[in-house]
Amino acid sequence: MHRRQQLAENWDAPIIITTNVQLLESLFSNRSAQCRKLHRLRDSIIVFDEAQTLPLKLVTPTLAALSHLASSHKTSVVFATATQPVFSHLHTQISNHCDKGWQPNEIVNEPLALFTPLERTEYRWHSPQQRWNWNYLAEELEQHQQALCIVNLNRHAQAIIEEIDNPDVLHLSTNQCPAHRQNVLAEVRERLQNKQDCILIATQCIEAGVDIDFPIVYRAYAPLDAIIQAGGRCNREGLLEKGTVHVFAQKMKVILQMEVINKLPI
Repeated sequence: MHRRQQLAENWDAPIIITTNVQLLESLFSNRSAQCRKLHRLRDSIIVFDEAQTLPLKLVTPTLAALSHLASSHKTSVVFATATQPVFSHLHTQISNHCDKGWQPNEIVNEPLALFTPLERTEYRWHSPQQRWNWNYLAEELEQHQQALCIVNLNRHAQAIIEEIDNPDVLHLSTNQCPAHRQNVLAEVRERLQNKQDCILIATQCIEAGVDIDFPIVYRAYAPLDAIIQAGGRCNREGLLEKGTVHVFAQKMKVILQMEVINKLPI
């Protein structure tokens, strides 16, 4: 046990599997417990999985530190993700902290050509001028035997569930504990495999690292990387010629304004 603990604390092994949090805490910490492993990063290869999840407020210092490792300590940094974040526009800003700035190189030639065989979905962009209310969205979902709807907030997911007249509708969000989320996903996979009715209302927690395959996906307007991640849950196994991803705008501002107006004293 002591040897295993020493490996974890000092990264004294040829391959280390850890979290982004552990790595970043070690890079930016001023405590000996975290810093004693930093020498292991020299001449190493650091692979960031789901690189788009880096917190925005930490992007500049993080990329500056990684750029310094690459330029001064012979470290290779690989960003692995289906939705590669575009950080090149931060080059000038990062140059203020690190001389090399941020100038990544593609590992493969013509990377866009790799996506052509993987076009398993078609995106239908519904006009932001035609905002959908929860009742309309519920009616759209009830037309399908199997469909996934992803919204941006937990309360939005709950509002949609209340509009759907189906006690078997499933819900997945960070309001649930991890064990509960695993149970929901297990039931979803079983229903999908058995061709049973399956309507799932979820938040962004389903968009990264969840292997699930729906024929139809509805996604509320969000940053492009989130929409692409949602598309990864549609026709994921390529069983259909093409799946469909509906991208819609929520009718939230009007609803909130009406709630405020109704509460005003007359």
